[in-house]
Amino acid sequence: MITIYIREHGTHNRGWSFDFNADLNNYTSSESLLEDLYEYTREKIEANGLTYEDEMEEWLITDWEIDNSDFNMQFDEYFNLDKLIEINAKMNELNETEIKLVSALMNNGSTFQEAIESYEDTYYFEGTLEDWAYEMVEEGLFGNINEKLMFYIDYQKLARDLSYEGYVEDNNISFCMN
Repeated sequence: MITIYIREHGTHNRGWSFDFNADLNNYTSSESLLEDLYEYTREKIEANGLTYEDEMEEWLITDWEIDNSDFNMQFDEYFNLDKLIEINAKMNELNETEIKLVSALMNNGSTFQEAIESYEDTYYFEGTLEDWAYEMVEEGLFGNINEKLMFYIDYQKLARDLSYEGYVEDNNISFCMN
């Protein structure tokens, strides 16, 4: 799900751009990822006829790709690699709707950990708040409403009122934050 481009920091400071492409699905710890990075960097230094005697111990993330457009997490160049590998593993366990819901929760103030812990207990609807308001009326959640009167209900305003009560719409998924 997450691919990062990572560079050894000492070579970066010398102006060399040897970015290692790391698919986090292939790693269970930062230790093995960093071993691969340092080995890759040494190979690139040698292949380019360069000399570098310093110990390799620092790194930075130069770019990343997430292969699911519904999940839009942001992180910085020094984000904890073990945490990133853990996030990748947890996201791989989720289906498309769960990924949308976790992302929507994060977009609305939850941390990744909070979103992962609460998404299963979050009541949600795939669609807009207006669609959900219509569904609620159809299911009788506002009591029995005569069919002739249902045509006069303003679902847009009902959706707006739901938003005042903690209902949120994000990325074509609606959920209740309460």
